[in-house]
Amino acid sequence: MPAKIRTIKASSVSVGDFFHFNKSLNYKGETWSKFTLKKKKSGIFKVTVFQEINKDGGTAVLWFDPIYKGKIKNVEDTDDLTNFVGSIKLKKQMHNCEWDLQKHFKNKKPEDPEFIACTLDYVPTRYDFMLKSDLSGKKYLFEGIGKFKSEGIDYLDESIT
Repeated sequence: MPAKIRTIKASSVSVGDFFHFNKSLNYKGETWSKFTLKKKKSGIFKVTVFQEINKDGGTAVLWFDPIYKGKIKNVEDTDDLTNFVGSIKLKKQMHNCEWDLQKHFKNKKPEDPEFIACTLDYVPTRYDFMLKSDLSGKKYLFEGIGKFKSEGIDYLDESIT
């Protein structure tokens, strides 16, 4: 299957603070990141993960772009997420052509062609996001919302390992 799976991780993170992922979700992207976690009245927690994009050529101003949005329901220990300190794991499955296009346009020289030959195989874009608490050791698996919702069929027995 022509799929590219990119997994990024960070440890010792807390809500609203800046941290570094071990690598970028996109080809040759930035690693500075932060995330927000909000509890809604219905008991649902919503998370947004932001990663720095270098819009201004490296000056001190940081621009952040959302790389994941998700939600989780039925959390037993809400204090564990409200005051979260722990590790993050974000996994994105994409068509290999999407990855090749990112590489091509990042490394493009003026004489390079404007296109890349791709297969017609269907590979759904899929996101998996997990928070693991340092305090309790519990893992919280979020489901994507909006454009980060997984395409295609989701299998309940798949894990984020």
